[in-house]
Amino acid sequence: MLTPTLQRCLIAPIANAELAPDQRHRLAHLPDPDYIALPGGVVLVHPNGVVLFDGWHPTPLDCKAIETEAEQVGARLVLLAQTGAEAKALLDRMDQHIRHRRWVGLAAAGNLDRLTGIQVALRRDLDQTANAGTDPRMAALRTSLERHWRGGDHLERLERTIDELERTLRTYAEQRAARLVTFLTVFAFPLVLFAGFFDFALNTMPRDYGALPGWLLGQAVPAAATAASSGPNWPALALFAATAMLGMVLLALDLALVRWLGGRRR
Repeated sequence: MLTPTLQRCLIAPIANAELAPDQRHRLAHLPDPDYIALPGGVVLVHPNGVVLFDGWHPTPLDCKAIETEAEQVGARLVLLAQTGAEAKALLDRMDQHIRHRRWVGLAAAGNLDRLTGIQVALRRDLDQTANAGTDPRMAALRTSLERHWRGGDHLERLERTIDELERTLRTYAEQRAARLVTFLTVFAFPLVLFAGFFDFALNTMPRDYGALPGWLLGQAVPAAATAASSGPNWPALALFAATAMLGMVLLALDLALVRWLGGRRR
């Protein structure tokens, strides 16, 4: 059994590695490392690393298993850093496009697919670096490593960032869809509505597209191509355009009034 002072003495070479050589013997500021007894020896866990002590027991210390656990925790930390950088890059890219009101090449569906890929890769790599052993003492070592090396904190922060990013993407996609619906309501609906009343203005349009220029200019068109050759009904088309524009203006004013009333209620 190692006393706390002796544990600090044993862990000091790695705990004080960043200090000057004449200062590495100081123990007062060192936190107590985690003491984990394993078959064949002892492991001391510190944020700066792990120290193994072989007790020369008949049962040898499984150094390979300890090294594997430390490497898996280290690989998980690298994975979390890389995934965090990918999520941050996507977030920065979104921020730049939104600030400059550019949406070209930044479709919301594409961003959600990219974010889903990040989540799937993260979950796959986390499963690959998970503790698959059944020895409770090795599980205690794994828990100690993740606590000292802050693996759980990094994972929690990354998952929170990804969740916020996903919510932001979905909200922005819904806003874009709402704007598209508003655009179609204001501009397309009056055109479709009044087109049914003024379709007679284009009844004389020839089916042969080669005859369209002459038809638009009111030139004569062979009787086989159309029943009448008087060209478009320009007064009807002008009335259609005027009524459609009026409908667009009224719808836009109505939507603006609804937004204004909604803002007043808040």
